[in-house]
Amino acid sequence: MIKRLIFILLAALSFALAVDYETELNNFDKNLAHYSVIEKDKAYNAMQHIYISSIMKGNDTLKYEVLKRIIQVSKELNYDSLVYEKELNTLSRSNNRPIEIFTPITTPKSSAQKPQEPETLVFAGNVLKVEESENLTSKEVTTQITQKSENEPMITAATTEKPKETAILSAMNQSGNSIIFSFDRELNENEIKAFTLKAQNGEVRYVYDIRAVKGNTANTNNVKTQLKDVRLSQFDKNTTRIVFESQKEIDIVRKITAGQLIFTAKEFNLLSQQTNATPTVKPLLKKRIVIDAGHGGRDSGAVYNSKYLEKDVVLQIALILGKELESRGHTVVYTRQSDNFLKLRERTKIANDKNADLFISLHVNAAPKSTKNDNTKWQGIETFFLSPSDSQRSKNAAELENQSDVDEMDFYSKNTFLNFLNREKIIASHKLALDIQQYLLGAVRKTYDKVIDGGVREAPFWVLTGAQMPAVLLEVGYITDKTDRERMFDKKFQQLLASGISDGITSYFAKNE
Repeated sequence: MIKRLIFILLAALSFALAVDYETELNNFDKNLAHYSVIEKDKAYNAMQHIYISSIMKGNDTLKYEVLKRIIQVSKELNYDSLVYEKELNTLSRSNNRPIEIFTPITTPKSSAQKPQEPETLVFAGNVLKVEESENLTSKEVTTQITQKSENEPMITAATTEKPKETAILSAMNQSGNSIIFSFDRELNENEIKAFTLKAQNGEVRYVYDIRAVKGNTANTNNVKTQLKDVRLSQFDKNTTRIVFESQKEIDIVRKITAGQLIFTAKEFNLLSQQTNATPTVKPLLKKRIVIDAGHGGRDSGAVYNSKYLEKDVVLQIALILGKELESRGHTVVYTRQSDNFLKLRERTKIANDKNADLFISLHVNAAPKSTKNDNTKWQGIETFFLSPSDSQRSKNAAELENQSDVDEMDFYSKNTFLNFLNREKIIASHKLALDIQQYLLGAVRKTYDKVIDGGVREAPFWVLTGAQMPAVLLEVGYITDKTDRERMFDKKFQQLLASGISDGITSYFAKNE
């Protein structure tokens, strides 16, 4: 009876929403040609929501129309549209439709509004194009303009043509003193233009122009620093701009590693000197936490030399983590406490049936087979939350873990879209991942030098899709890397992992009670 009522409510909701679809599609057709990059990104998200609704309603006609528009705006934003193109192709064949990519309505040049030239400012003697997101007031302009000498260079964003394989910025995250920008491929220094702007009042802007396109999931929402401001914008079609604005000069260290651009400065961390301290929390804060040791039984997970098995080490860590959390007053539920196999769907079902507050899945990563002779960049600890991702590194990790239960794919391919309707859970999972990654690194780095921070990433892990509570997946190292492998099988390192994860969970609950 309850299931029937839920179905009726969902059907009624879908029917009510359908009234606006035609209007949204018409507005998309009329306005796309004149949209800015930010507006196109919003239109892209709106089309995805309609696409999800078309799946729920089983409306192939609506799905066909919205797929054409998703593909069009994806190409204009340089987003990956291959999955949508394949589905449109399949849908066209099954319904005997011609394959037709949507072309937006354009306004004749005579009536089109002429784009406004970007304003230029002199900031301590340097000429700088002001991006739309800057929103400088006239008062700010007055205080920042100074006389520019004839010999000083003009600094503008790069205007050369975009390379064939432009990098895509898929995520922006924070971990301790570092702000991490994740791309779908490795950057090189030639694609980064950096300059500093100093105002007469002592304020400093550190500006980085990256030859890349900003993905729709990359934003500053989860970045909190001691700086005056941190901004991320699509400066032009070929350039993503990062601005760190500080009231004084600071030291920023920049490095490129494994598809990430990492900026580190002590001012990036609100906790400052107390990064590694265990967060304070109310003593009666007790939660039910499900710990999922990945793989098991016939599924060994990642393997190295037939001796080191992912299923063994994650079970060891899970049992230690469980004891640590119980010592802090939490109730712990295990998906497995021995070497047995569970389907992916069964793991989150346990969490849902127990009304758990959190779902923590433990795993070990491995370098792709194509890089077996060069594993040096495939190292580190990473924390994932559920979301689509354009990052190849995230896709590699997801494919490795997802392949353990191929039979489940058909089920989830039809049902994963339901997770997008629960945006609050995705945001909460992201916050949990940030806290766990920060405190986890703080714990292990007390004893083990140079533990690589793989960052907080988003990826489509099947094991997280069914969870009705905040859920994250931890890759505690790469079994293909000698240093990571030795550490993960070390009991002392496992205990530090458990302590760090527990500290991160404590911090999450303290801030999000």
